[in-house]
Amino acid sequence: MTKYTLSKIASIALSAIMISGLAAIPVSAAKNPGVAASSVSAQDEMKAALTKVKQRVTIPSELSEFTYTEDKSHIFKSYSFKWSTPDDAKEYKYMTIAISNNVIYSYNTNYLDKDFYTDTPTFAKLSEDELLAKAKEHFKKFNPDLISEAEFEIDSIGLKNKYAKIKINRVVNGVTDIYDTGTISLDKDTGELINFSFSWLEDAEFASPKDAISEEEANKAFKDLSNITPVYVISYDENEEPVAKLVYRSDFSEFINAYDGTVSTFNDDASKNAAYYTLPFGKYLYFDYVIEEEAVTEATENSAEGGVTFTPEELKEIEASKEILSADDVLKLLQNDKYIKLSSSYTLSSSNVYKNTKTDEYFANYRYTTKKNNVQGIYDTLRVNINAKTGEIISFDSNIGKTLDNTKKYPLSENIKIAEAAAEHYCKDIASGYKLSEQSKEEPDFWVDNDGKKHYPTSKIFYFNRYVNNVIVEDDYISITIDSTGKVISFSFNHSDVKSFPAVTKYDKDNAFESFFKDNKLELQYCTYVTKSGSISTYLVYKTKCFYTDSKYNLVDYYGNELNEEFTGYTDIKGIPQEKAVKILEMHGVYLTEGSNKLSPKTKITENEFTSLLSQIFNSYIPYYAVTNELADEEDTGNKVLTNMSAAKLFVNQLGGSQFAELKGIYKSVFTDLPATDENVGYAAIAKASGLFTGSKLEPNKELTRAEAMQMLYNYISTNS
Repeated sequence: MTKYTLSKIASIALSAIMISGLAAIPVSAAKNPGVAASSVSAQDEMKAALTKVKQRVTIPSELSEFTYTEDKSHIFKSYSFKWSTPDDAKEYKYMTIAISNNVIYSYNTNYLDKDFYTDTPTFAKLSEDELLAKAKEHFKKFNPDLISEAEFEIDSIGLKNKYAKIKINRVVNGVTDIYDTGTISLDKDTGELINFSFSWLEDAEFASPKDAISEEEANKAFKDLSNITPVYVISYDENEEPVAKLVYRSDFSEFINAYDGTVSTFNDDASKNAAYYTLPFGKYLYFDYVIEEEAVTEATENSAEGGVTFTPEELKEIEASKEILSADDVLKLLQNDKYIKLSSSYTLSSSNVYKNTKTDEYFANYRYTTKKNNVQGIYDTLRVNINAKTGEIISFDSNIGKTLDNTKKYPLSENIKIAEAAAEHYCKDIASGYKLSEQSKEEPDFWVDNDGKKHYPTSKIFYFNRYVNNVIVEDDYISITIDSTGKVISFSFNHSDVKSFPAVTKYDKDNAFESFFKDNKLELQYCTYVTKSGSISTYLVYKTKCFYTDSKYNLVDYYGNELNEEFTGYTDIKGIPQEKAVKILEMHGVYLTEGSNKLSPKTKITENEFTSLLSQIFNSYIPYYAVTNELADEEDTGNKVLTNMSAAKLFVNQLGGSQFAELKGIYKSVFTDLPATDENVGYAAIAKASGLFTGSKLEPNKELTRAEAMQMLYNYISTNS
């Protein structure tokens, strides 16, 4: 059986109104703030909203043009006002402000006359405390009634732009509302407002947390509600060979009722009562799935004419092409296949043959079409992927067949038997290791029309999951789709060719959670949703965290990889000479990403680590290898300790100045201990001119500590700030 692997990426983004896995007990249902009294005209509503904006915001006189939009699709009626310069103005400027009820929830402008992006990294002229104070000042100006519940924290400060982004959190009774959040962007040098956007359900009411259960009680509830399930996950080693890891996961990831420790009802309540509308504050629900296939290289056909000489590789491919099935062979294979039974009325519309360079296997995609009911432009289609040499069917899907009757109940039990037989037919070498999922055994849902008539689905997907040692192997599956007539209309599979699987050992749940709670704290939080009538339901919950460990109770990520400690700031730099430099770099998001809050400032820094710092400063990817000629042929040069000269070369290379640094006979030495004849004098000169080095001596072979290297980078950026 060919082991052909497709890598899948499935991402689901969920926001405020419906979040899968959240639940709680509602503590309030506020009045509907979005529906105006019938006696108030639309004109008066718009005028009132505009008045509120102009009472809080001064509109520059040059922005004399005005337009607005009124959005009635929201539960909460909202207005977006725009002021701009006239068409004949020398420079186009604008300001947009959006308001709903009493909340100005977004602001944007290009009114600030400056370029917010630069090619050169610079530090902010304002401190973190000054930026936070400016953010609070701006927020209060726009929404004075909300400031008492708003808290601010630095999100990021750009090095190659003028932006300082500050996160806005709503905190009530000392508890954060996880949905009412946003960001405000400021000029990092002046504190001028650039834009902001946030969510804030104005009339939500929040119950007091004084009667909530303790964190210890919440921990116990989390453990009691969790079933720990082992699963094999597949990753790839440095040789791109699949490797199986055993991960233990909790099946519970919901919110815990903060008052009694039970599963919260938020998810169920929101499913029944939440409004499926986009709110003006940016709360919405969407799903996004992305499928990414493994990269392959197409085989190229070659011909010999006029005495052309072929290379050994070309001859190899020519020889291999003799074994590729012909289009006629493939057509006959599909016509004779037990489940496809391709009709002779179908013609080949496209095909392509390609080679998996990793396995040296050849595959082919074929697409067959036929006109449906002789209607112009409407076709039935079959798409199939096969092993181009053996004819083994890897996958197919089709829309062959007429419209099916959806008033008849889907024949589940009969089609389960067909699915099992089809799985054995297409995957006979591996099918014994796969089991039909429990979800596939469930009766499909029906819907009822306005006349009370039931309608059933006309097809169903049957999934077979792979098991090894009675443990599921994630992402290895067989998928069979069968329509209500019993016809197989699609098939695909994924089977990882893993050499061995870790043994499943005895697992102690108490030990696992003891390890988990050492580093994870369950926190009280509020969450909300808006009902279909426009009222607000508010919940107090303990937010649970994802629980994954290996067999030795070490915390790991979803795929079994070791967790790095979240960086929250260095704890071992107080009093060192480079303390200010390290803190300023840290404030701008530049730090050694080793998963530790310790810098170990006296530790010698490697070229890899310095390269990582450069990539953060220049916001680009730099390969982890040394650019010094003398190191080029050595193995694992990136782990070599950084010297002053190798730092200069790595730095100048990132600046794009290597071609200039290599010019000979044009540089004078700028250091007393480096002769002008040194082959690297150009690198040293450019690095000194850029501010990387200070002083009259270079000491080219001096090995640098982590703190010293960060001081050098601070010096460089400071010269431009």
